[in-house]
Amino acid sequence: MQRVKELFQRNQPVAYTGVITHTLKWLSAPFITTEFKNPKYHGDDHGTVIYCIHGTFDGPAAFSDLTQKLLADGLPDHISEIRLVSFTGRYQGNSIEFFAKQLDEQITKNQHSNVILFGHSRGGLVAAYYSENLAPQKNVKVHGVLAISTPFKGSTKANSPLKIISTSVEEMQPDSPFLRCLSPKIAASTIPYHYFAAKDDALVQPDACCIDEHRSRMITMETSHGHLSILSSNMLVAFVKEILELTVPVNTTRSSMRPVRR
Repeated sequence: MQRVKELFQRNQPVAYTGVITHTLKWLSAPFITTEFKNPKYHGDDHGTVIYCIHGTFDGPAAFSDLTQKLLADGLPDHISEIRLVSFTGRYQGNSIEFFAKQLDEQITKNQHSNVILFGHSRGGLVAAYYSENLAPQKNVKVHGVLAISTPFKGSTKANSPLKIISTSVEEMQPDSPFLRCLSPKIAASTIPYHYFAAKDDALVQPDACCIDEHRSRMITMETSHGHLSILSSNMLVAFVKEILELTVPVNTTRSSMRPVRR
């Protein structure tokens, strides 16, 4: 498998190599929630926890490259851990709200009151729905939502037959009732949102990766990345690191995350 991967990398664009690399991880990694402790964190149980939320047909390992690179470079010392989230009820046609409620259950069970949410594709919508509708009910402070290739304005690929068998796919259609309801909440939110798009994304066009009111907050990867390969982008890692460094410690009263420089 490794030889196939290396051959593919030498001869194909990064958007294509990302597909095979991503697929190999999907096939080999377990579908369980995995946690990675920050060795620099020496505080109590109230540190900020990063929750990584994968997309529709993906798994927790989708964020493994990004996580390992962030840990290797060193996380800010107010981040206590990173969690790659797994869900039950996948491939059963469930809604985005269904998965957001599972995220809520996990955060509540873990007694985490300060979180940052990374979401890829549908995972970004799960993160946004949780942040705007469920987190306030539990007094959970969301210090930021980082949405990667997320169809906030929908995807033209969310068509039949998948929309018939999956509520969440139907919710990701352009101008769906779900998106029409969620977007104004995001626009009025005090939570800092950051958006990342891939130039060669065949599933979610870059212009659909953020709401209109936040257009200035979106960064498009211009190095031929696609829907999957963006998660292994070194440029993405650099931007994420900068965002995390700008996070204000949780014991202050200021806004918890300032917009990253573009």
